[in-house]
Amino acid sequence: MDSLNLLGAAIISRVLDIATNNTLHKHSGMDDFRHVVELTTVCRYWKDCMPPYASETLIAERSYSCDVAPRDSCIPGHETKWSTNLNYIVTMGKRNLVKEMRVVMLGLCGCRLRLTSALAALNISTAQWTGVEELFFIGEGVFYAGMKIALVEKATHLHTDISRMVSTFPGICSMGYHAFQHSCFSSGYPSHPDGASPFYFTLQRAMLNRATKLLCMFPFPSDSLLYFTGKLSRLDLNINVVKDLGRVPLFDPDILETVRLYELTATKDPWYLFKPSRNGALTFPCLRELVILYYKRLEQATPSLYSTGGLTIVFPALERLYISDSTKHVVGFHGLFGEAPYLTNISEPIDRLPFIDPEIVKTASILRFFGEEPVNPIEPRPPRSRFTQFYETPSVAIDAFLTNATFPFPALTRWYNLRVLDFRTDVATLPELTCLLSQLPKLWYLSIVCLTMDRRDVTSWQWDRSTIDDEARQIPMVDDLEPVNIKLQSLHFRSDRFIDIEGLAELTKWLPSLLELTVLNFYVDEMREELKNVNREDVEVSEFPHRG
Repeated sequence: MDSLNLLGAAIISRVLDIATNNTLHKHSGMDDFRHVVELTTVCRYWKDCMPPYASETLIAERSYSCDVAPRDSCIPGHETKWSTNLNYIVTMGKRNLVKEMRVVMLGLCGCRLRLTSALAALNISTAQWTGVEELFFIGEGVFYAGMKIALVEKATHLHTDISRMVSTFPGICSMGYHAFQHSCFSSGYPSHPDGASPFYFTLQRAMLNRATKLLCMFPFPSDSLLYFTGKLSRLDLNINVVKDLGRVPLFDPDILETVRLYELTATKDPWYLFKPSRNGALTFPCLRELVILYYKRLEQATPSLYSTGGLTIVFPALERLYISDSTKHVVGFHGLFGEAPYLTNISEPIDRLPFIDPEIVKTASILRFFGEEPVNPIEPRPPRSRFTQFYETPSVAIDAFLTNATFPFPALTRWYNLRVLDFRTDVATLPELTCLLSQLPKLWYLSIVCLTMDRRDVTSWQWDRSTIDDEARQIPMVDDLEPVNIKLQSLHFRSDRFIDIEGLAELTKWLPSLLELTVLNFYVDEMREELKNVNREDVEVSEFPHRG
């Protein structure tokens, strides 16, 4: 223990920063936070080296002793317990750093909310928290709480509770909730239960006019938006929240930095919601991040051609773009972004990716394609050439990830600047792998997941391979006396059926910078033996990394 104390403060701070960052996230509750608190007990010096962001969120979490079916088994008046990390924040002397009040209410307990009473009992509401800017609820409990209480009793307590919340946290300018305690896109509670507590809905209405960040998800007092005059830096909006308000421009785009739009369809286009400039164009001068999520559970047999109706839309500062499921509804939506931003994420059904203009890969520095396998795997896929047009379009990308579905092997590519490439395919033969590496002179990290390395295994073919030989013939021959790739340091290769261990070991002779090679666990020992045979014992062999 004493040796730990001898570590320099900078090193200890770095260790604690990594440990804390790996534990806490934007949906963390008390369980995660208790792990962080344990770090401060390792030795007396570590408390002073904790990262400041560990004290930026004040948590109040409810636990209860009833079952999860509020209408049937929740007994009024049963025991509920609340816990908080307030003691840690006060002990650390970091009260001034708190920016978020997070209320965690998992489960479907239908007894009275008692939130303001809980905050008082936890000593949270004994003084104002003027630095708290965000109030965030985790879990469905905020909607179920109070379902077993009579309406008259609900109304009696409701306005008192909300008044106390506003008084305790006078600086709140952002309020929202997430139904789950793990990270994922959430378009809102689709249909809160009959008789649901009005607490969240009413509190949201009370705080709307002070909002600089707005989460317009169900439930939401949508009619209040007609009178909203503030300016937002962030907007999360389910398009269905505003569907009954008419085509009224509601939001000023001038200072928006983040916009996330949910459940769009061909008939529910969002741009009318934003006020255009005097010249008639719609400009988002400060927008850094744009997330567009089309309605996932609906798919048009024949998507319509996308059009803005003549409206010019400009994103001069855009850095991060995420588009999901647009090709289920429209064709040509990606053309709205003539020059894709630095980080571009595209999540579409694999058989509809050919509907996307390949020009979108030209300007993105980091490309992420998240494929979705067809609902009917028996249906034939589009011609291979319809997708390989992405590979053959010149791109400045330095990192590319093609995951979550089986993509055609990039036999010919013009993504010459790639440093990192991670993809999943059906068949990856040794000649194809060699040719790929020869085309990417700057590549230092390559990860491939395939079904087999044997092209004769036609049961593994998911893409037509009739053109792959023609593609390969366009690639210059690799000189047997020259390295295939002089930059590659890390090669991760997983083949679920046949893997050419001897061939991969031979290939390493032409990869002079290679330091690391991973394969499935039951091939590790065999690969080490083969590397000895080609005098590449300097390459470290380990198990292919598991993926979450």
